[in-house]
Amino acid sequence: MNVDVPAATPYLLAIALIIIRLAGVRLESHAEKYHRQIISLSAGSFLAYLFLELLPRLPNNAPFPGYAFVFAGFAAYYLLEGYAFSHAHRDKNIRSEVAVLGFAADGILAGVILSVYSSAGYLSSFVLAAITLPLALHVLSTSAAFRHTASKLKLSSMQQTALAAIPLATILAWNALAIEPGAYGPVFSAITGIILFIAVHKTLPPENRVDKRAFVIGALAAIALLELKFLFA
Repeated sequence: MNVDVPAATPYLLAIALIIIRLAGVRLESHAEKYHRQIISLSAGSFLAYLFLELLPRLPNNAPFPGYAFVFAGFAAYYLLEGYAFSHAHRDKNIRSEVAVLGFAADGILAGVILSVYSSAGYLSSFVLAAITLPLALHVLSTSAAFRHTASKLKLSSMQQTALAAIPLATILAWNALAIEPGAYGPVFSAITGIILFIAVHKTLPPENRVDKRAFVIGALAAIALLELKFLFA
């Protein structure tokens, strides 16, 4: 069943992500005692989202399948992190600068996802919003790191807003340039690799701090939300 998603829907969802990114620290402060649960819930839902939704969507055309670009993105960001760590004694801000690249990749990925979903032709605005929830929870759970990075680099409010607005900018660029799947595939795959590294290395709580129940609930909730695509197709 073809569904015409209102043109404003992806933009509104992107604006919601911007608000969550900028107000996330304040939102988290109201639920500080549940921080461990929020982080675990986010980790479970976002990892399920990555492995069950994003990775299967990767283009796998020869001679360079999507997984090759995922590996390239994963390895490149890993090496960049290693370089930043080894040079942190010379440049105190270098690790924060690398973190900014991670947040930028996060925003681009969110913008591409919203653009692809909104043009799918079979998802209603409700389903589109529902399957965006793991992204929103991920943005919320990383808001403290975002604020810390912004403080470390002394980013102005305008710069923070610009960084948070990357999902919206990506959607605008997507529509303005009428990007074809063959063009965005390698970039989408490489950015997915970067986000996969960040999700596993940065946002996944250590074993002694994870709330196992919240992690499982998050994963199951993400799976249930993704199933809405088929129920409403």
